[in-house]
Amino acid sequence: MRRATRRQTNAPLAAAVESGFPTDAYVADLSSEAAYIHSSKQPPVGTRVELRIQLPTGAKGPIRVGGSVIRVDEDGFALRFEDLHHKDLSRLRHYAGFAEMDEAVVRIQSRMKDVLSGNLLPLSDAAAIRERLTAAGQNGHRVLVIDPNGKAEPGAAAIFIGADRLKLRQLEKPLSGNEKAIYVAVLNGPLHLLFEGLIESTGEETILRWPQRLYHNERRSGPRRMQAGAWVEMQTSQLAGCPIRFPVVDLSENGFSLRAPQGCLFMEGMRLPAFHLLDGKEVREFDGATIKRLTRLNAEEWLIGLRFADDRSERDAFADLQRRSVKPTVWNTLTRYWGVVKEQARRRLRGKASKGREPVNIARYKNAQGENVVALLNATFDINEDAPDVDVAVVVAPAFLKRKEVFSLLARTLVDNFKRQGVHGVVLRFDATHTVGESYIDPEMEARGTPYLKWTFSQLESDLSASLRHLEKRFRPRRRVVLTFSVAAMAARRLIADGEKPPVDLWIAPFGCPDAQDMFQNYLAGIDLFQYYLHGEKAEPFLIYGRLADPNYVFPDAMERGMAFLDQARADMERITIPVTWIVGTYDYMVTRERVRQLLNAPGGGRREIFELPSGHILKSGDEAIASFKLIGESIFRHLFGKNIEAGEPDMAAFARQDDAEWARVKKENITDATDFWNRHLFGTAGEREGYDVLLYNPDYVAFLDRQVDWLDLASGLRVADIGCGTGNFSLRLLRRFTAPGERLDLACIDLVPGAVELTKRKIESWLGDLPGEQRPAVNLDCRVMNLEAARLLPWRDFLQGRLHSLEALLGRVEGLHAGALKRLLAAYDSTLHRFVRGEIPEAAVSRKKYPALNDEEWEIVRDLSRASRFLTRQTVPGDLRPGCAAAANAANLAFSRLNFGPANRECRLEAPDGCFDRIGCSLVLSYTYDPLSILREFHRLLSPGGILVVSSLKPNFDSSKSYLDEARTIAARYDLDEAERVRLLDSLREFASFVGCVMELEDEGRFQFFAADAFAGMVAEAGFTDVLTTESFGDPTTAVIVRACKSC
Repeated sequence: MRRATRRQTNAPLAAAVESGFPTDAYVADLSSEAAYIHSSKQPPVGTRVELRIQLPTGAKGPIRVGGSVIRVDEDGFALRFEDLHHKDLSRLRHYAGFAEMDEAVVRIQSRMKDVLSGNLLPLSDAAAIRERLTAAGQNGHRVLVIDPNGKAEPGAAAIFIGADRLKLRQLEKPLSGNEKAIYVAVLNGPLHLLFEGLIESTGEETILRWPQRLYHNERRSGPRRMQAGAWVEMQTSQLAGCPIRFPVVDLSENGFSLRAPQGCLFMEGMRLPAFHLLDGKEVREFDGATIKRLTRLNAEEWLIGLRFADDRSERDAFADLQRRSVKPTVWNTLTRYWGVVKEQARRRLRGKASKGREPVNIARYKNAQGENVVALLNATFDINEDAPDVDVAVVVAPAFLKRKEVFSLLARTLVDNFKRQGVHGVVLRFDATHTVGESYIDPEMEARGTPYLKWTFSQLESDLSASLRHLEKRFRPRRRVVLTFSVAAMAARRLIADGEKPPVDLWIAPFGCPDAQDMFQNYLAGIDLFQYYLHGEKAEPFLIYGRLADPNYVFPDAMERGMAFLDQARADMERITIPVTWIVGTYDYMVTRERVRQLLNAPGGGRREIFELPSGHILKSGDEAIASFKLIGESIFRHLFGKNIEAGEPDMAAFARQDDAEWARVKKENITDATDFWNRHLFGTAGEREGYDVLLYNPDYVAFLDRQVDWLDLASGLRVADIGCGTGNFSLRLLRRFTAPGERLDLACIDLVPGAVELTKRKIESWLGDLPGEQRPAVNLDCRVMNLEAARLLPWRDFLQGRLHSLEALLGRVEGLHAGALKRLLAAYDSTLHRFVRGEIPEAAVSRKKYPALNDEEWEIVRDLSRASRFLTRQTVPGDLRPGCAAAANAANLAFSRLNFGPANRECRLEAPDGCFDRIGCSLVLSYTYDPLSILREFHRLLSPGGILVVSSLKPNFDSSKSYLDEARTIAARYDLDEAERVRLLDSLREFASFVGCVMELEDEGRFQFFAADAFAGMVAEAGFTDVLTTESFGDPTTAVIVRACKSC
């Protein structure tokens, strides 16, 4: 299967003579990876060739390529590119990979918009192209010959159709003879065609090849229907009170034809006033129409073609694209900060006054397949009381593998804004069936460890329909909004286009995927598996965000339900008459921007608006997310209530309580075997996979490593630690700074995974061995296995020793101690509970009687804290131990029920002495530890006075799609690698990207945490460091934060 599209061409070779090729040699077929050279002289296979190729439709200079001959035949040879500058590669991709729109066509239409109007759509079917051009030649349609580079004015010509070639005659402006390609526009009234004509010869007639692609405009949203007994009725100023009527001949969604006496004064371009269209018993009102065509029907009548005044067939959705900033104003920042401070103060002061549980409103209902769907409800009123008349109901449909709890801040923002505007509103967020969350999962698939294997788009469509029906039955809202993220847009599109009941009044699609083909092709780095199915073939299951999915379920389902292809999506959009708001991310590379454009440019339908945010794919939390959620709220008020408001800030104190309560219900995924988890991350699932090292093919990642090395301020003689060394990439980058004679370095490479430590050692020893002796530094290498979370009991020890003055300070630092349980423990806390958590063994009978507000889970937390206290004070009893453990060497030997401290030791410290390092680097590690503050405090202990720490983290809402696709393209263009190696690397990259998706899922649940610059710097300062600096790196836009800090002397 080809990995790059090919385009037929006749590009001249600017260096053909110098290269020893005949002067008539040219490129006949071109992709971003290879070319076929038409030449009477063919070099042997394996010959190295360097050429300069001049693209026929580009005004820029030639492209320089170097490569090897891989095939020879009697007409020429095939050249595989090996040396290609990245800028030239970009030009080739745009030229050869013109699947969406030829850039020359865009330039030509922009230059000739008065002639070439409408939305140009590509057509690649050879039979359809021949049919349209043959009809144009037979009907004598007018033709314009256009210079693609704009150096000459267009000229008229006549087109004739040959057996295997096109012919242009009667050229108004003869060609110079130097052109290799022209563009030809065929004009048929308001309809026209445009194609690239590759010139084979000139003279009395110009011979062109049949085009590979043709572009046509869509002026009608659908076929015109013949109308019998239909009339247009309008008022005129000359005949006040007496309407005039004209019979209608045919009708489409955007226009119609009528008959009128020749005595009536009509002309093309005339605007008719408002009128009624009478069709049987149906009466439709229109604001007016414009005459686009005037034809003599017979001796007495005109046939007049009109377009409705509100016609949207010539859409250019992106012409009105509105760009919004996601940066908060100073007032926004202060408002959010004050909300958080108020909630923290409320928690400190409430004492025992609040013993109730934060309400979480759950809805359960069934989809059309009888499967349970579970949702969360948020409203401006008490859900459990009699509901008022509900003005608006919003259904939030999730992206694939996103839980309903992820969009808690969205719900809070909408509800708060509804309240401010006096609107009774309700927001429903549901978990999709057959994916993550509480909704139905096939028990057989779950037992096999592949719960999402048979997920399909139709299931998501069914879940969405069931959610709308549930809201209708329970609240009977006046207006309904469907809010879809990512892939959910495809399910909503089908549901709305089919007119399912209850009706939807507004559809909002943040970062929506237009069609499944585009989504999967981007996810799979250019592979279009739908082509397999179109040819009756099948594909093997593959990983989606770390979860095995079977394309033999999801792909046929998408094709059958009309969610697979762009033309299906456009057909749906023609039928969707409600307002549609689409949000695109500037850096969202999981959605092809041009596909969204073509989707929204579909003729017919209702009002459409599009916004652009400087973000990646999906925003969930933080300032960027709030900006997008406010935009969604403004769209609801604008379209459904006629209010142009500026949405207000969410109540962050209320959000904190709501979010804590919702996530407290979630059974989070525990990493029971951290070594195995990170083994798969670092090394891949199979021996031939590259694992984490596939990132080394991404220059942005290498630059990110080098930036961290820069900040370490290295010098000869230092003691340096790479903590969380992984596969040794950071260590190797810093070693490159030591190549001067006599330099020495003590380097400690530390990681949890033994295999990673061994691989790092082998890499470093190999790199040192390859250096010439005079460049080889004296490296004292210490590679050791160490558990970085040995200090996970440190927060609890600090509480027992009085350094933390409240249980509340443990929130987020002890795994399993969630906010809801902590709140109820605080409310019940007294001297007895105080003794229990400090090591006294609770008596079950006394406990349950004295503390009825605590449930079984909360009592298990009390017993776990008591068990942890006895471990730290060396008072462990046999009942504290896990079965099979004779003693408690670390916390992993204890029988905890709810809490998890990993293999923490009693000393609450890493196994290294004080002040043993002068520099510590820790690249992309702390986010994956449960209590990074404890580890940072340990780093402070390990550093010598004046020592430097450099740590890094991915940013919240980081989107890896751009980095992923950029790296995939880089690998695909590496012709110093053979085909098998490129395939192996691309497979490794896909697997690694899938694992990153799994990590992001754990971040959603709170198991991992990515840090914004301010929060990260604040935590480093809290650990005792000074001179804290931050920067951002890893791509454009940046996806990671780097923090540098010092230990005071």
